Amino acid sequence: MTAEPRLVVVRPELGPARDRPEGAPNARFERKFVRRYEAEGLHVTEGCYRAALPLGWIDAAEAPTLDKLGELAAYHGEAPLGGGATRGELGPGGARVRDLAGDHSCGAALLGFGDDGAAYGCFVACKDERGSRCDGVEARLEGGVAPPPPSLPLQGLGAAVTHPRPTALGLALTLLALGALAIARRPLRRT
Repeated sequence: MTAEPRLVVVRPELGPARDRPEGAPNARFERKFVRRYEAEGLHVTEGCYRAALPLGWIDAAEAPTLDKLGELAAYHGEAPLGGGATRGELGPGGARVRDLAGDHSCGAALLGFGDDGAAYGCFVACKDERGSRCDGVEARLEGGVAPPPPSLPLQGLGAAVTHPRPTALGLALTLLALGALAIARRPLRRT
C-alpha cells in the first residue's frame, strides 16, 4: 500500500458534497476527485489530481504546475482567482502552496508527492456571493514525502533550460570534435 498526500480542508458546514462533472480524459494525469459544497451563497470546491513521474521531478516544473492548479481551481470553483505568493517547503512531508485571491473569492493550489513516485496536485476554491466568509477556509496536504529525484535525461533537460549558452557551446564543441574525428579517420584514396 502506498501513502499518498491527503487534502485537509477546514471550512464551514455546507451540507453534502456534489461531485463536479468529469472533464475530458487526459493521459498525463488522473483525476482523484472534485467536490463542491454550497449553502447560502457560499461555494467551496476542492479537488485533487495525480500525475505519474516516471522521469522524476525538477524544481523548474513547480511554477507551471502551481499555475495550472490555480487555473483548475478557478474553473471548477467558478471563481475569478489569481495567483499570489508561493509558500511551503518541498521536503519530507511538506508541500508547496500558492495562495489564490479574487473578488469575493479565495483559494489555494497545493503540490505534494506520494511515495509511489507521483505528484499530487490539489486545489481549494471558495466563492462568497455575500461577503468575506471565505476567510475561514484553509487547506493543507498531509502525509507527503520528498519529490522523486530527476533521472539523467531530465537533469540534462533541466540544465539545458536553465543554462542555455553553456549547453549550446558544449553541443557545438562536441559536433566540431566529431566532425574532426570523422575527417581524420576517413580512408585515404589510393591512386
